Amino acid sequence: MDGLEIAGGVIVFVTNVYLGVKANQIFQRTNEIMERQVALEHPGTTMMKTKPPPWRTYWPLVAMGLLTILTWSAVGYDIYDRHSQPVSAMPDWGGYKYKDVWNETYTDETVVVDGKSFHNCKFNNVSFEYDGLAPFLIDRIPALDVGATSRITTHNPIVMDCINLHIYTGRSPAGVENRPD
Repeated sequence: MDGLEIAGGVIVFVTNVYLGVKANQIFQRTNEIMERQVALEHPGTTMMKTKPPPWRTYWPLVAMGLLTILTWSAVGYDIYDRHSQPVSAMPDWGGYKYKDVWNETYTDETVVVDGKSFHNCKFNNVSFEYDGLAPFLIDRIPALDVGATSRITTHNPIVMDCINLHIYTGRSPAGVENRPD
């Protein structure tokens, strides 16, 4: 929890307590006015025979305070629970179960590679589409089986930045294109 959340919580809590006290003072003042009106209309009588004990007068304020503390305790626990486990930006692909593809020939088409393991496949003038949703493997490809006109496409801007980095450093084949959704 950062400082801004704590400051916001303290401000809301103090404001609730302040407004609760003011509301209680207004109710008390209203009761005094009503008692004076009754005394003017009916001399010698009062609305209340005795002044109530303080716990009866201030119980709404105490109840509001307890409910406010309970609410902020629940909010604090929720924030703690969401931030207690570090979230990794990198997916854990260890032991990923690939969909195996054997001895296929792809010509003039788009081949989605996410989550697949290609074994002994041929690729002629294809677009490899990789969105970074799952790992992929391409195994046992003779160098001549991937045509010079093959391209790499993606809908994922992070994958596109990675591909661009390889292009700018001269470590990627030409023909890479970004296909936004």
